[in-house]
Amino acid sequence: MKNPAADDKVELVDDVGIGYRLRKCGKTRLVIIAVVVALLIIGGIAAAVYILTIISNQIDTSKDPCDDFYAYACGGFIKTHQLNENQSSIGGFTIVNDDNMKVLQQAMVNASAKYNQSSFILKTVKIYDSCLNTSAIESRGSSPLEKLIELYGGWSVTGKGLNAWTVPEKMGRVLRDLNVQTLLRASVGTDFEDSSQHILNLNIASLGMSFKYYFDQKDRSIKVREAYKTYMKTIAKLLGGGPFSDSKMDAIYDFESGIAESVDPDTVSEDLIESLMEHHRSGRSLDDLDQTIEEFWLDSDFETSFVTDFLNSAFYNQGVTFSSYDKVYYPQSDVYKDVFKAMASQYQNKNKQTVKDYIMWRVIDSYVMSMPDNFLQAKLKYLKAVSGLLAENKRWSDCLEIMMSPMSFTLGRLYVDANFDESTKTTVKDMTTRLRQSFIDNLDDSDWMDSSTKQSAKAKAQAIKEDIGYPAFIKHDKKLDKQYSLLSAGEDYFENTVSMNKFIVQNNFAVLREPVDKDMWMESPAQVNGYYSPQQNRIVFLAGILQSPFYRKYWPKYINYGSLAMVIGHEITHGFDSQGRLYDKDGNVKNWWSYSSTYNFDEKAQCLVNQYNNYDVFGTPIDGKQTLNENIADNGGIKLAYDAYQSWVKDNKKEGQLPDLGLSVDKLFFIGFATVSVKLKQKLKGKRHKRPLTTQRKHD
Repeated sequence: MKNPAADDKVELVDDVGIGYRLRKCGKTRLVIIAVVVALLIIGGIAAAVYILTIISNQIDTSKDPCDDFYAYACGGFIKTHQLNENQSSIGGFTIVNDDNMKVLQQAMVNASAKYNQSSFILKTVKIYDSCLNTSAIESRGSSPLEKLIELYGGWSVTGKGLNAWTVPEKMGRVLRDLNVQTLLRASVGTDFEDSSQHILNLNIASLGMSFKYYFDQKDRSIKVREAYKTYMKTIAKLLGGGPFSDSKMDAIYDFESGIAESVDPDTVSEDLIESLMEHHRSGRSLDDLDQTIEEFWLDSDFETSFVTDFLNSAFYNQGVTFSSYDKVYYPQSDVYKDVFKAMASQYQNKNKQTVKDYIMWRVIDSYVMSMPDNFLQAKLKYLKAVSGLLAENKRWSDCLEIMMSPMSFTLGRLYVDANFDESTKTTVKDMTTRLRQSFIDNLDDSDWMDSSTKQSAKAKAQAIKEDIGYPAFIKHDKKLDKQYSLLSAGEDYFENTVSMNKFIVQNNFAVLREPVDKDMWMESPAQVNGYYSPQQNRIVFLAGILQSPFYRKYWPKYINYGSLAMVIGHEITHGFDSQGRLYDKDGNVKNWWSYSSTYNFDEKAQCLVNQYNNYDVFGTPIDGKQTLNENIADNGGIKLAYDAYQSWVKDNKKEGQLPDLGLSVDKLFFIGFATVSVKLKQKLKGKRHKRPLTTQRKHD
């Protein structure tokens, strides 16, 4: 607000997030100042009461924090919230996500009018509206999927549109156009040895179920198996399968189970980094990380011609051709090799039409949830058998969730315009600076790491880049229009789903022989997340997570440092956990640890493993080894956040404690930490599933 007199100014300076002080006040404004002061005092009291109320409702003072801090810090929340029969949990992340989805829902209402010159927004609205138009989806019946089946080589189960495509050619076509991975999973990622370059990754494609369900003899697994078979046969009938469709679906199931039954599911992970860690632990040379397609043949039993035919078909739009000498990364542990060989054996020994039918089944399964309700209900019945619970979301929420990956930046733009305070960036940047320095100070105090390793760790910490809120380009309409220029959007939801999936896979494939953009954001600013990227040596905090309860602009710093700074510290620490420590400051896999420091790290890590092995959830013991990296990050994050807050106090002014609670500032810091951790949850039979509307996951 402009003042009428240049020498009569009222300057409001944020002191502790609640109160304010006045500077350089002209005498002629004393009456106004008195009113302002009164309002600020009243506002400060109201804010304090509001904060006090929220915290009082969160904690349970009948519990002793020294006996059970979680029960004390989160007990009030647990008592005042209830789960319905289809909810697995309620907590900070789910609450913020629900709020963010409502922001986007409202933004979509007026988007066409507000952004009427922006083609990327108009495409987003068109796709969203087509998803909401369930009457149009119902009126089209099974025809969209039937046409897709015919277009991509037919399906002997329904006896339509069979052609002479080979198996690898069919695999490549459904990948490049539909983003459906079958047998071999192909994606473009960052080269482990040179983080400035891309490399082709080959991995295991998922099956229709988790591996264990195919052969585990527990009652629940048997139930899931039967539900899956019923689902398969129901969909075949809905698509016009004749009297032999059941036997053909049995053959497809046998093909899947033949792969799963040849391996131990407890030792299989789809995460490439797990194989990389095993490679590192075994002491093998990094020269062995990247192999050729010919070497993949020797390790997997997939003939070179099979792999190159598949890849040439998949990368047809890029005009890229592959030979047996092209470089590729694939997991090289014995477990992975066993799975690859099992897949190759099934391919070689089964009727090729059965293999083609399996490929088409994976396509159908991927697109079922874009179909009318009778298809949806068949899938949901199976998913119910898997998890015991099924999250029942409103249709608009499902539509936004499924658009979040392909339309990540357009939805991010809508969210940021509607719900992001730009001043948050300054606060979070200051937090990050203090957290980084706290980490370096802790390195100086450590006595288990030798000087050389310590200096390399400092260099890596200092090199960590941070990005806050959103990428700058999403504020520029022309840049976003260009980003989404290859995405088509029409009136029909099924075709829009195909279009989004093709957009995802083609964007990934397009960068194969291009340098890595280390400033690329991997998630939408509208999502509730922060992440550390080891190959970028970079932390990113999305606008969607910079909301209550993770961050509250006017709350005391001790609360915000306990909550948001802990999350930032958690991500910084990931750069030095048992996975992150394998990468150097430039994001390359490199062993910069001395033997003694590695030995000491492993000893301290084992201590955490042993500690968490003594905890349980719903009576099931925690696997401390499996959760090690998150446990390292949690413990490191809270330590860094506390130290960083002390740094803030030293440079500013100690804040007062909240009235009535009788808790010191230090204790309130840990209450702030608990505001992020509060969660009410119930035991599930398996992994919780949402109602998917179908776009495939982003590529690795």
